[in-house]
Amino acid sequence: MRLKLINSKRALIIYLEGEIDHHSVIALRENMDKEIKRTTARTFILDLSGITFMDSSGIGMIMGRYKLISMMNGSVIISCASDRIGKLLRMSGVDKLVKMCETEDAALNMAEEG
Repeated sequence: MRLKLINSKRALIIYLEGEIDHHSVIALRENMDKEIKRTTARTFILDLSGITFMDSSGIGMIMGRYKLISMMNGSVIISCASDRIGKLLRMSGVDKLVKMCETEDAALNMAEEG
């Protein structure tokens, strides 16, 4: 699992790569939480374009970050999920709480709109 963080205007873009499963989620969660708490950004974009596999551990990780960011009066946007990952997110109901965009540009535009 690789994590790449980029600050873009008011948003923190988190690029995730590889597999999100019970083996990788602990380190990923710790690294993300550290950056989330360190930044002044209030919009967090999770770019899932590099994710090749995600199980229920990934759903739990996203929901946990949603809860943490919501307590900080922030918002989460998921961008660039593959068809398979997008279907998993919709089936689990994540799309009811977290905004989803097909492209990074759309997510950045949504972040700018507030």
